[in-house]
Amino acid sequence: MLLNGWLHVCKHRREQQELVLHEVVEEIIYGVESGILFGISSVISKTGFLLLKQGFAGFFLALCVSLSVVCSTFGFYYQTRGLKHGRAIVVTTCGAVSAILTAVLSGMYALGEDLPSSPVSRQLLLVGWVLIVIGVSLLVFSPHLARYLPKP
Repeated sequence: MLLNGWLHVCKHRREQQELVLHEVVEEIIYGVESGILFGISSVISKTGFLLLKQGFAGFFLALCVSLSVVCSTFGFYYQTRGLKHGRAIVVTTCGAVSAILTAVLSGMYALGEDLPSSPVSRQLLLVGWVLIVIGVSLLVFSPHLARYLPKP
């Protein structure tokens, strides 16, 4: 809901002032919204299978899978809106990164899954996440950064 509110503010400002930066923000918001929904979808689906494994009725699995399908549907909706109005590489990359982060964080906190136990593995995981965020940032701002590169 917060991202949708931010999206409406950015659209309103862009319409008033024709700001290019707000188009980039919209691409990011659509990607993040879709990724969050995809990540939540996977966590809900996993929850259903865990409930079934713990002896709960099959109804809960069906309910969780149905909720997972609904989340994925809304994820595709936001991703399609982002692809319609923005660059595909930005929308899909932001979506993938936010889906990974949402699923990992939700899995850790809601499902009790653990990070790797060895300190080296944890540090490598953190370095990987930082590199992914840096890569996404470079993709998003590449048109703006290209101006500062030397011309051949």
